[in-house]
Amino acid sequence: MTEGGEFWKKRYEVLKEDFDMILRENADLFSTVREIKAHTTLGDIMSAMTAIKDLADRLDGCTPNKSTPDKPQKEGGYKWQA
Repeated sequence: MTEGGEFWKKRYEVLKEDFDMILRENADLFSTVREIKAHTTLGDIMSAMTAIKDLADRLDGCTPNKSTPDKPQKEGGYKWQA
């Protein structure tokens, strides 16, 4: 093989090794991200459900019970009654 051919062969091998290493690192990173996402998602869902329940309970305590539905106005639309 010529000197130029040997140079490009070595360069190809080095670049291929770098590329393979990057692929392995990416696979490890994506695996780690998926694992972290799975664990944090469960905790976040439970926290969000608790916060929503607390908010709904507070809202139920603040809003008066409405016994009569809204009545339509004569000229366009509904009027809110408190």
